[in-house]
Amino acid sequence: MFLLLPLQIITGILLWDVKTFATVIGMLGGLIFVDIVHVVISFAFTAFLFVHIYLTTLGPSVMGHIKAMFTGYEEEE
Repeated sequence: MFLLLPLQIITGILLWDVKTFATVIGMLGGLIFVDIVHVVISFAFTAFLFVHIYLTTLGPSVMGHIKAMFTGYEEEE
């Protein structure tokens, strides 16, 4: 996360105004490379989000871990 989030922001800024950052984009490998990096990182963040949401539902009940996050207490068996 510490590496991917800044990289996502940097590639997003570079793609925001291609004409201004043309020299930087050229040094990094071209527009296609910067675009692919940006899209791959966005897929990784989306997968990270969905996996973590799924993992919260694997408790004793579907809402067991989510309820524990909000209340601060977890039901014991």
